[in-house]
Amino acid sequence: MSDARIVLLAALAPEIGNRRAESIGAGQIDADGDFKSSVQHFADRIPLRRIGQPDDVAAAVAFLASDEARHVTGVDWLIDGGQTLQSWANAPAGDAFPKYR
Repeated sequence: MSDARIVLLAALAPEIGNRRAESIGAGQIDADGDFKSSVQHFADRIPLRRIGQPDDVAAAVAFLASDEARHVTGVDWLIDGGQTLQSWANAPAGDAFPKYR
């Protein structure tokens, strides 16, 4: 998580009146659709066991831009499959997570 992004959001949200301010922090995203099986070990250490897709981020953006999010402000949305719940250095081996998808 970017501390600067969080600090800016915390300062901005109360100052902009009746408008909303949100932030999205995306984790590893397979932006070009060319995810290689050679880095599957990385995906295996993400609790949701997959690299994010552009649609994962787009769905959150669409929600935040909709009227359904009319009472949401000052929130940092972290879209990373749970990756930041642990650091890479102390992440368990890929087979330690259940293989649920």
